Amino acid sequence: MPVYYGRGTPIEPGAFPAILAIGDSWFWYPLPTGYNLLQQLSERVLKPDYANILSLGYVGAKLEDYVEGKFADDFQDELRPVNLQYYSAVLISGAGNDAVDFSLALKNKCAGIGSPGRCFDEARFDALMRKLSGWMGRMIHDIRWTWRGEPAERHRRCSSTATIMRRPMARLRSSRGFHCPSGLGSSRRWIGHRCATTRLSARIW
Repeated sequence: MPVYYGRGTPIEPGAFPAILAIGDSWFWYPLPTGYNLLQQLSERVLKPDYANILSLGYVGAKLEDYVEGKFADDFQDELRPVNLQYYSAVLISGAGNDAVDFSLALKNKCAGIGSPGRCFDEARFDALMRKLSGWMGRMIHDIRWTWRGEPAERHRRCSSTATIMRRPMARLRSSRGFHCPSGLGSSRRWIGHRCATTRLSARIW
């Protein structure tokens, strides 16, 4: 049940990837022998037929990198119908490193502020959420577009990596977040850190 890190990794005979993952350190660290999230999913959670994973991205990757940056071409190539037809799910991990670029939506100067909530910058947070929702929305749109027209109902849920081990596909609830992109089947607010998009109705967990 191998996890292949990067498109240049040789594929073992008879162990072709059934899941495409693109992410940051949640999927990549520690390496090469560390027991990271993808390896735990492969060995402990996923059914054997779906346990082989191809991972794109790298430690420190930003959500923006998957859409407009250095990992965009590899991701788009795997989304071509000739490739995506063999995947049963796409896992996405991101947004944490993007948030760091926005200083975690905090004000520039918090010295002397007695309440943590008063250090929160509403305008910076809104700008961050607008960018994250746009990038995540584009990724989900491209995945859905390739899988369009299939006869079986597809399940798409946004998930937290903190809950994916015990409650796969659990919806995140937050008092501060942004609305799921159209078609995700939920009007509740969510924080777009992790997302799992599955193809067809077969359970892979």
